[in-house]
Amino acid sequence: MSGGGVFTDILAAAGRIFEVMVEGHWETVGMLFDSLGKGTMRINRNAY
Repeated sequence: MSGGGVFTDILAAAGRIFEVMVEGHWETVGMLFDSLGKGTMRINRNAY
């Protein structure tokens, strides 16, 4: 892999940062989708 070292390092670093972000925010995202789903269900129930 001659010449592609820097790009590979950047990709690896970006992947690690992304992993940390996903790990940190996963519960928040889950709670968000949970409340979003409940809200959608409530709206659907009221619509009919």
